[in-house]
Amino acid sequence: MSLLDHSELKRLFVQAVPPCVSIYVPTHRAGIDTFQNPIQVKTALAEAEKDLEEAGHKKTETDRLLAPARRLLDDGRFWRYQSEGLALFMSGGDMSMYRVPMEVERLVTVAARYHLKPLLPLLTGDGRFHILALSQKNVRLFEASRENIRELDQHAIPRSLNDVVGYDFEQNTLQFHSGSGGGRSPIYHGSGGGVVTDDREVARFLTVVDSGVRKLLVHQRTPLVVAAVEKYIGLYRSFSKYRDLMEAGIEGSPDNMTVAELHQKAWQIVEPRFLGERDRAITRFWDMSDTDQTSASLRTVIQAADRGRVDVAFVALDDHAWGTFEPGSGRIEIYDEKPRTDAEDLLDTVALQTLFHGGTVYAIDRKRIPNGAKVSAIFRY
Repeated sequence: MSLLDHSELKRLFVQAVPPCVSIYVPTHRAGIDTFQNPIQVKTALAEAEKDLEEAGHKKTETDRLLAPARRLLDDGRFWRYQSEGLALFMSGGDMSMYRVPMEVERLVTVAARYHLKPLLPLLTGDGRFHILALSQKNVRLFEASRENIRELDQHAIPRSLNDVVGYDFEQNTLQFHSGSGGGRSPIYHGSGGGVVTDDREVARFLTVVDSGVRKLLVHQRTPLVVAAVEKYIGLYRSFSKYRDLMEAGIEGSPDNMTVAELHQKAWQIVEPRFLGERDRAITRFWDMSDTDQTSASLRTVIQAADRGRVDVAFVALDDHAWGTFEPGSGRIEIYDEKPRTDAEDLLDTVALQTLFHGGTVYAIDRKRIPNGAKVSAIFRY
């Protein structure tokens, strides 16, 4: 399972060899409904096979293309660990797959490139953040959106203070606490379960945790909220080099909070930022709407995005604009409905080209886009 970040998104956009199959299915985390997960993928694969055959691809080529996903169908261990959605991308016998921590529309496309727009809310300016639940005995990192939260595989982050300082420190602490040591730094009693530490080891612990967080989130532009006792929030802030650490934190031992409580408290901290940035961008669009630096014309916006002119793009997450676009020449063809093959969602192209040229993208419901259009944009020049 690949880690989705901006570099991974660009790899998917650039390196795939046609025909490219993209499959999105909603999935269930737990309960009896989890048995529906592989069935949904099997149905989607049958649809992709039909599309490929109707486009003239031989059965041997189709079987080779879809083989990696078909092998997943009988992998019981894989299906035990799902999120709210699953995305599969197949090209040339290779497959990339991502568990998506939000609901996705069921969709199957066969085209010259992958359909990536449903992933954009995870990587763009409207609603994804991380929570670091930090205590001496339990360190966890969560990825979250407005609706969902999941704990990340945190191989780069120590699980506890003891993982960093080890057995020798624990023994020295016990001896000092019993009165056998002297001349050491002050002792602090953590409020999260009776662990005793000194400030040197706490500093080392927090520095290692921060290094691991930055390693895991290296390509991501997401706010980080720290949940910890008040003292640790302040100390972590003083040691952290994470570029987008939120000023406010969730005070109190995270070990005494449910995941749902952490999620709710963190969203209260980040929501004003997300809404503020998006609302300021919308206001900016309206302030410039009588100039040639904005547009809600798909043809105009896609050509500008291809040339790196788009500073901010609003694209409809709940709608599509199927067609073809030739970079360089700017030739565009727009279809009234989704064909089985040889088309892309042009909103997808606008969003990705904007991101790759350093712009900001808001993939949101169409009703929230300025002018109620499928796409709107603010240009750099």
